[in-house]
Amino acid sequence: MSILLELLRRLIRAPPALIHMIAGGCVEIDGQRLGSQTQALLRLAALGRQQPLHELPAAHARQLHSKMRVLRPAVLADVQVRDGHASCDGVNVPVRIYRPRARATLPALVFFHGGGWVLGNLDSQDHLCADLARALGCVVISGDYRLAPEHRFPAAVDDALTVFLWTQQQAAQLDIDPSRIAVAGSSAGANLAAVVAQQLRSEPAGPRFQLLLCPVTDISSESPSYELFAEGFMLSRAMMRWFIDHYAPDEQVRADERASPLRAADLSGLPPACIVVAGFDPLRDEGLAYADRLGQAGVAVEVLLEPSTIHGFVPEKRLLDVGQRAFDRCVHVTRGWL
Repeated sequence: MSILLELLRRLIRAPPALIHMIAGGCVEIDGQRLGSQTQALLRLAALGRQQPLHELPAAHARQLHSKMRVLRPAVLADVQVRDGHASCDGVNVPVRIYRPRARATLPALVFFHGGGWVLGNLDSQDHLCADLARALGCVVISGDYRLAPEHRFPAAVDDALTVFLWTQQQAAQLDIDPSRIAVAGSSAGANLAAVVAQQLRSEPAGPRFQLLLCPVTDISSESPSYELFAEGFMLSRAMMRWFIDHYAPDEQVRADERASPLRAADLSGLPPACIVVAGFDPLRDEGLAYADRLGQAGVAVEVLLEPSTIHGFVPEKRLLDVGQRAFDRCVHVTRGWL
């Protein structure tokens, strides 16, 4: 496994000719061509692939998922990091706070990790949170949340709301400007971020902006991209079904807007959004559909569609050039609203 990890680390620095050779033949689906670097990454990752996570009990899958995060780089030296808890109305949620080494009152970004509401923790994407804090010059509050199947919908939603409301309430103590707090997340975390924005839209202390990376927006149905990219592109159709079955086994609740923000009857009045979408992703179509509905509701929205890559590519920006480019663009757009 250590040899594979070293190969992945070196991939981004390999000459284009070598990357193309590792990638193999061209992959084209639905008018999109998979990038050579992404394709090479998929082939190398397949060399060390064990039993698929969605074929394991949730607890075992979490252990393997945590081991996979050894690619996580060290937190940047110019970002202060401390762990704490967000407490609100008797709920106590672990948080990790990233702050650039600056004394001034700063804007903030409340972030939720991915993992299908089943996997992941505060360690999963701490490199991304640290990079966001440094690049944006803001405080990042990474909120953990209870995981399924032990804690099913709406436990994660309740915890996400707790973290955001706590951040607002503790703004003075955290040296944060309460009028400049955004919400963000990746995959299932982006689902929670979108739900937080919806649930607090009528509140004066609601999010100022939302950054959604490859979001899950509808767990009540499957869009055509589920079939197009069902297997072979990291996140699979089977894995999404496994996530959803753990998170919301009762099919009657899946259309609830707190589970499927795309199903909300009215999206007007929501904060501006930046939505990142990957072309080779089962979630592609629902991410684009959510952006379309936001725009139709009069919400300012910018879509960053990267048609040549896979789900979760932004957190893997140290391995994929396309991830770094998207990250830089996200920072530019977010800074304009914060």
